[in-house]
Amino acid sequence: MPAWRSLPAWALVSALCLPARVAHAEPPRFTAEVDRSELVPGDPFVYEVTLSLGNEQADNYRPPDFKGLRVLSAPRGPNRSTQMQIGAGGTFVQTSYAWRYQLAAEKAGSLQIGPAHVQVGGHDLRSNVVSLVVVGSGAAPAGTPNPQAAAGTGAAPSAGHATRDTGLPAGASSKEAFVRLVPDKTKVYVGEGIAAAWYLYLSAPQDKMESVSEPRTDGFWSEDVVVPKRAGGLPTGQELIDGRVFQVITLMKKALFPLRAGTLTITPLELEVARVDFFGQAVRAQRLKSAATAFEVLPLPVEGQPPGFDANNVGAFKLAATLDRDKVAAGEAVTLKLTAQGRGNLRNLRLPTVVAPPGFKAYEPHDDVALSAEDGLSGTKTREVLLLPERPGNVSVGPFSLSFFDPGDKRYHKETVGPLAVAVTGIVPVASGAAPAGATAALGGDKATVENVIGVEIRPIRAHASLRQDTGTTLLRSPLFFWLLLVPPLGFVLTGLVGRVRERLAADTDSVRRKRLRRIVQQHLGAAEKHRDAGNAARFFVEIERVLREVLANHLGPQVAGLTRDELDTSLGAKGLDEALRKSILTVLDTCDHARFAPDESARSQAAMTDVLERAGDVIARLEKVS
Repeated sequence: MPAWRSLPAWALVSALCLPARVAHAEPPRFTAEVDRSELVPGDPFVYEVTLSLGNEQADNYRPPDFKGLRVLSAPRGPNRSTQMQIGAGGTFVQTSYAWRYQLAAEKAGSLQIGPAHVQVGGHDLRSNVVSLVVVGSGAAPAGTPNPQAAAGTGAAPSAGHATRDTGLPAGASSKEAFVRLVPDKTKVYVGEGIAAAWYLYLSAPQDKMESVSEPRTDGFWSEDVVVPKRAGGLPTGQELIDGRVFQVITLMKKALFPLRAGTLTITPLELEVARVDFFGQAVRAQRLKSAATAFEVLPLPVEGQPPGFDANNVGAFKLAATLDRDKVAAGEAVTLKLTAQGRGNLRNLRLPTVVAPPGFKAYEPHDDVALSAEDGLSGTKTREVLLLPERPGNVSVGPFSLSFFDPGDKRYHKETVGPLAVAVTGIVPVASGAAPAGATAALGGDKATVENVIGVEIRPIRAHASLRQDTGTTLLRSPLFFWLLLVPPLGFVLTGLVGRVRERLAADTDSVRRKRLRRIVQQHLGAAEKHRDAGNAARFFVEIERVLREVLANHLGPQVAGLTRDELDTSLGAKGLDEALRKSILTVLDTCDHARFAPDESARSQAAMTDVLERAGDVIARLEKVS
């Protein structure tokens, strides 16, 4: 907000009545500066041009020629501020305009940024020339911030992946957004595991993301890896590419296992990202597509391969075997557990076949797989088999062997465990722990027999199968008894519902306030569009300023109308709004003031009004999200 808005009424009247004495006004100043003069190639830096005026009018601003530099961001218009001083025999008004650019040098050497130009009072003003020294890319010069450290990056989007991987698409640093598939390797054996992750890179925030086409993994066995959600959505990080900071979002992870030799290709992942306006409609939508990725799959070596080897047994594994007990009675089951732990296609890993030893009966095995949540490539596979001994004796179960090919050392290995000893006794225990009365047990040969005697329970004899007819029985069986039981709970529930409805009707809830505010916003923005189409600039900017103040009043209260720009910025900061959003709000308000009171006709053009309308809608939408 311009400083004159914060002055009391008597001061404004006095200022307007004073003669226009501006003898103290300084001549226009047009200067340029950078935040540092020494940097490395790709190192972002800030270049700012400032114009300070008295009562003069400025127009036709032209930026310098940024030869040898890459423009990372450029302003859509100047930031404007106004100051008024009363005293010393006159009134002094000074207006400042600032244009801020983010730039990066492309190569080492000495550079000069030429002057910017602007016309003030019919005269052409030139800013000063700025000199830069760009040193080699080995390290940043002393006192110069390291770009990766400044961005809080330097780490790759996933463990073990370098920041400047060759998988980056061509010209990635010049794009606003792109999608990228990052595998941990592209040359593998049949059955060897691949950790693959898809990332979305954004240099500007987006509000909406929608999948268009999932990648196809024909020829691979695929395991989906759960991407853990964090507060506010998918996990994100940052990556520095050619001096430009990208927000990196993990879209999807998979563990892939090639099923045949040759060249296998994963098709692109396609998605659409967009910004949305206040009403949730997509604007500036982009369709992004990752590159198709080819994998060279080698056949398993023939040398040293065991007969009947299963191609799913590729990786590195440890085998273990256990019995839940080593002593059991005949007729009582014992559980055998085989566990393979390691890295590979555990879902399809072929575990050893369990053959029942003599005198045992084996039931169907039950397999269970537990994969690592990190990458889906490691974990355990467990096979449980029930073994039922049919006669007593000392028996050995096993041994068990697992053959696998380890891509790490390119050799076949064999893990062997067992045998496991189990002692089977000849007496079958009774469930109660002791034979019931009248039961006998005898061992005939090597088999045990038990005679179970079930006691007869004698229940009391009832004279009648149902209640006799009397007054109580008649009431109990009548429809009136049902309604008598139902009335108290129904009355209690009805009373509670009526109370809740009355509270809801009387309360001004957040939902009601939001709906009311949205109706007000739609009305004002609709009126602003009509004024824009009719060419009525004054009423258009009044509507824009009014709708912004309505939305801000919803955050700060009715007192927002009496706040200066600085007070408004402080109040919004206290409400938790970030600096970028606060700056956008103040910029739109200042633009409205400038267009209403300044004689610059370009500020009232159809294009200028459309731009202000879009920026106001964007600010309102962002305020809606943080409210």
